[in-house]
Amino acid sequence: MLNNVAVEDARLKKASLASNKTVNNSVVLVDTDLVIPVYANELWMLEINLFYTTNGTADLDIKLDVPAGATARMVNAFGGVAAAETDLTTEYWIATTIAAAQTFRITVIIDTAAAAGNITLQFAQHTATVVDTIVKAGSSITAIRVS
Repeated sequence: MLNNVAVEDARLKKASLASNKTVNNSVVLVDTDLVIPVYANELWMLEINLFYTTNGTADLDIKLDVPAGATARMVNAFGGVAAAETDLTTEYWIATTIAAAQTFRITVIIDTAAAAGNITLQFAQHTATVVDTIVKAGSSITAIRVS
């Protein structure tokens, strides 16, 4: 393990949360420690699995912080509000209707373009609410380098 990333094969990387990450009454994006390092001019397919709790007022926003010039396109979604070809370099709202444990699974295509750096999952509440919004331990990103 290197920075919580398995390195058995350079084409496969995985990051998972060892502990819960919490925001309360805040719409400011915070890093989740789900980080995948990448080089320039690569194409990656990411599977993001989130386990979280929030309520129907706070909801959950996610965003991928990527190297300069990179694109991040969500190609499908399970749970939350489904979308096709959504840009995840801007905040994406996951609407929640109940205050219970939730799951969200998406596939994202990342084109790193000319810059190397890190792909980092960030999250916040969609509406600042005095309630905990928690991304749970075990949430993960699995990344496969396509080219």
